Amino acid sequence: MIITIKDIVPETYTNASGYSLFVVMENALDANEEMLILSFEGVSITSSSFLNSSIGALIDKYGIKVFNRVKAVKLTPTQSDVLKKYVSSFQKPISQ
Repeated sequence: MIITIKDIVPETYTNASGYSLFVVMENALDANEEMLILSFEGVSITSSSFLNSSIGALIDKYGIKVFNRVKAVKLTPTQSDVLKKYVSSFQKPISQ
């Protein structure tokens, strides 16, 4: 399944928009879609609030391994770096 972010939300910097994307991704995963292709085409900025309420919520619900079923495409180099750093933060153990 291909999910084009700009077709789901008008902007990518609020929690509300992030949650809207999360619901679409959650429904696809619950429908046992093998692969989700998340297209960032036409998206210029993604805030941490947006990522927390979309990608972060998805990882919180399904675990980091679910991201093996999500492929992000059509990102700018900056978006790619931000997303890699964001997702990798879920893989690091929290020190006490």
